[in-house]
Amino acid sequence: MRFASKQRTKLQQAVYDYLDGSPELEPSPEFDFVIGWCENYEALFQNKYSERTSIDAIAKKSVAIGRVLISGRGGAAKTVIIRRLARKALKSDDLAVVLDLRKWTSQHYEQWKILSSTVERMDYLFSSLGFPQFSVMQLDALPPSVARIVFIDGLNEVTQNMGQDIISTVDDYAPYAIHTGIIVADRMVRRTFIDSQRWALSTVLPLQPQEVRQQLKNKFGNSSSYDEADSSTRELLSSPYFLNSLLKDNIPAAHTSSESIHRYFINHASLSDIEIDELSVAAYRAYERSRSRTFSLDSFRQDAGIQITKKLIDTNTLIVTGDSASFDHHLKHDFLAARYVVSHQEIWSPDVLGILTFDASSFDSLFMALQQTSTTEIADRFVRRIYDWNPYGAAYALTEGGSQGRTLVSPQMEMVIITMLAERQWDLLKSTQTKAKDALSLFPPDKVWSFISADGIENLFQIVQKIESPWRWFDEWKSLFTLSSKRNQEAPDLRLLREDDSLLGWTFANVLKRLPLSDELQGSLRAMIGDANRTVRWRIVHVLGSFPNEPNAALLFSRLENDDYHWVRYGATRSLVEMAAIGSKDIRDIVFAGFRKHAAKLLEDKKSMQEFEAAIFIDKKRAPEYWAAMLAPIIETFYNMETTYERREQWRQLAYRLKGEYGF
Repeated sequence: MRFASKQRTKLQQAVYDYLDGSPELEPSPEFDFVIGWCENYEALFQNKYSERTSIDAIAKKSVAIGRVLISGRGGAAKTVIIRRLARKALKSDDLAVVLDLRKWTSQHYEQWKILSSTVERMDYLFSSLGFPQFSVMQLDALPPSVARIVFIDGLNEVTQNMGQDIISTVDDYAPYAIHTGIIVADRMVRRTFIDSQRWALSTVLPLQPQEVRQQLKNKFGNSSSYDEADSSTRELLSSPYFLNSLLKDNIPAAHTSSESIHRYFINHASLSDIEIDELSVAAYRAYERSRSRTFSLDSFRQDAGIQITKKLIDTNTLIVTGDSASFDHHLKHDFLAARYVVSHQEIWSPDVLGILTFDASSFDSLFMALQQTSTTEIADRFVRRIYDWNPYGAAYALTEGGSQGRTLVSPQMEMVIITMLAERQWDLLKSTQTKAKDALSLFPPDKVWSFISADGIENLFQIVQKIESPWRWFDEWKSLFTLSSKRNQEAPDLRLLREDDSLLGWTFANVLKRLPLSDELQGSLRAMIGDANRTVRWRIVHVLGSFPNEPNAALLFSRLENDDYHWVRYGATRSLVEMAAIGSKDIRDIVFAGFRKHAAKLLEDKKSMQEFEAAIFIDKKRAPEYWAAMLAPIIETFYNMETTYERREQWRQLAYRLKGEYGF
């Protein structure tokens, strides 16, 4: 049964108007995309595909299964594919609704905080970012025979926590949505689903060589720019965004994404290098103020200048909607913000990296920054800063930038990052093990095979000892990393925890977790935290998790309750779970009682709460007997303190997962 033609026409027209409003987002002629389907995230990160299809299979699977996630790196054409699928849906009797998260602003973050139920949140997404603007009730009122396909574009355009919130909301909503398929576009990142079996995972594969050759031949009469290019340029042209840039804007083929975008601003937007530098300041400040891809046009114009802003608008590089603006593709904005950060080494910090990546939601700006470093020393220093903030961001920056043929990072620094990730394979927490393996899978297999195959820390020491280097810093790091109670009898010098060099400071923190620290040294650590800066406090709470006793637990709960740095509270939460898992029953009782006492604090501290929910899933082989049963009272405490059905349901589901994993 078809719903009224007038209503259908009106709804279709709203989507057509949205799609027709940004024709620059769609390549012309169209590219032939191939979609790879994966059984799970492990297969996704290891490029193991159960099947390859055209993009038409996406819509079909979404209606049949309920939910499809399209993963891809920046420039993989996820938006192009969603727009193409939406147009196809409009030509049928299906109803297409596009939620454009690229238009998310700081106001959306504030409004989201006061929404509690799934229906309220879905209504808000439909009404504020939907094309057409809709409500859950209106969708439900449509005839059951009408297939609804909801496209959510740009999950990576919001912060990591917000992205997970939206995934959870979609998960809650989908089982009750009549004849509805939901398609979500995201970056290459692991998400948590309530029921992973209800999601089909896919990724946009690089353009095939024959497709690139044909497109170049159609445009220029030959494919010499591809056939005669080196591997770096070929790699870049397999990205739909950069191939389209060559075809549409006639931007010469480049070796890296940063080089290509730089040429765009020079050749297409007619900007000088001095103007690009001025523009980079405005681009970074836009991210800093708005924490979104959409920003105030007036503020941007004040920072960039009237003439530069006019050039961007005239060339459709800057898309203006009312008082707001955004770049026509986020990679251009990322390039500029990264350019600013690279040229201002004095501001390199976790806070700045958080601004650059939307709190670790999108790492494209990191590898583009790495591509713009001028020396190996600077590149290595930047990787150290990234690792200090987010080890997985460091892996992405190295692999994505390196895959395009230009990285000034030294082989030794790359080996350090790989080694530090490899040690995390044996972490107590399953989430850490998984993230480490995901990050290692991004590197070429020949670089990481021996590290992944290592059967323990001693085997890893042997691999590292064989790595030779002319650099003194690497030998110092190697000596520090391979410290163990079997080789070293002297008491460690705790002052190394204060080391400004983040690589040495964090390496030492991880080493301390494997050494048998005396009660006296543990007391020194607790005393040290009083006058330590926030990074050193984070390192100390990280170490103390390996030494379960009452004084250490008391300090960790004190930091959870009172520390003003969110990463210290996060680290304290993680260490308390670790302490409960490896300590005696008496310590477990102390820790679990403490979690119930501090439940209100945890519930209001979202990052720490999310870490608690992940951390309680520990390595099953090392889990204490009755682990799930002992956690049950804490779960019940959180359940009872929640005020919404949706959050209570999530705690109920988590309790079932614990029971299924560890039994009672």
